[in-house]
Amino acid sequence: MRHCYIEQIGIIPAIADLTMVDERTWELNRVNVPQLQRGQGHGSRLLRRVLEEADADDVTIWLYPHSSGPLDNDDLIAWYRRHGFDFKDVYNEAHGGLMIRRPNPYCGLCDGAHQVQCCPALPRIREGEEAIGA
Repeated sequence: MRHCYIEQIGIIPAIADLTMVDERTWELNRVNVPQLQRGQGHGSRLLRRVLEEADADDVTIWLYPHSSGPLDNDDLIAWYRRHGFDFKDVYNEAHGGLMIRRPNPYCGLCDGAHQVQCCPALPRIREGEEAIGA
């Protein structure tokens, strides 16, 4: 099942496209803001809407960062990190792979900059399925 969040900004909307992996896990496929509207906070506002709903429903979101616009991958990764995403593990960080954001990224086990490494619970998957990113 796919979810699409839209923020209307002029003629062409900003879009956040997600796939529901299961009831507690979503994959973020893309956040797209029209080129002339970039750098004005539209993508961040749209992603915050997605994250608020994910937090309310106790949903983990994962993604593979791939820039398709003028933003290079390092800047895109930094943007996702500002929104609470981090790499699943050192291997994925070294290779620009799977990033994860758990619901409510402040776990109380760290200094408030919660990242995947401080929390032993990774995305919930159904029994018998292979682990995400494995």
